[in-house]
Amino acid sequence: MKEIEQLEQCLERLKKATSIYQLELGRISNELARMQAQNRAIPVLYEDGKLEVLREDVLKITVPEYPGRYADLYDNKGNLNLEAIKQSKDSWFGYIGSAVKIARYTAEASMGIPWDSAFVFVSYYMPENRVWDVDNRATSIIINALTRNGIVKKDSWDCLSFAVQGFKDKVNPRTEILIIRDKEYLLKALSFS
Repeated sequence: MKEIEQLEQCLERLKKATSIYQLELGRISNELARMQAQNRAIPVLYEDGKLEVLREDVLKITVPEYPGRYADLYDNKGNLNLEAIKQSKDSWFGYIGSAVKIARYTAEASMGIPWDSAFVFVSYYMPENRVWDVDNRATSIIINALTRNGIVKKDSWDCLSFAVQGFKDKVNPRTEILIIRDKEYLLKALSFS
């Protein structure tokens, strides 16, 4: 009977050691893959798109341009210009997709994306100091690019909220997109009731 107990204890120690070994092997394998990814070129079309992890629940994507006006997506007769829409989508999906791709290869953690809900804060930095309406920019293309590239699961009203603001920057025109996980938390923090 004592021999059986000793064998069972030995088996438990071996199971524990095997489990620790497998965890360590997985950690080393992940670290090696991360290091290899950093040492090779990551194929992207839009290298200037950049994603930063500000906190585990806040991402920032910077794109070195700003979206066109909605009016630019129509021809002289008021019909949708499908080629202009395609070019704009390709550009924004490319910038955001490349930023996400680079971040996935180099980020320490997956950040749990795609997120179930988010608040998106878009800042346009325009080169000229003229009056423009924030609702006249093709912001929906940016929102669609975020869902298409797997940052937020859906862009429906119950999963995503957004805000837009504008600034002037002659030297470095760009768009900065803050994506904050869990829109409900942010909306509660902003509520005045």
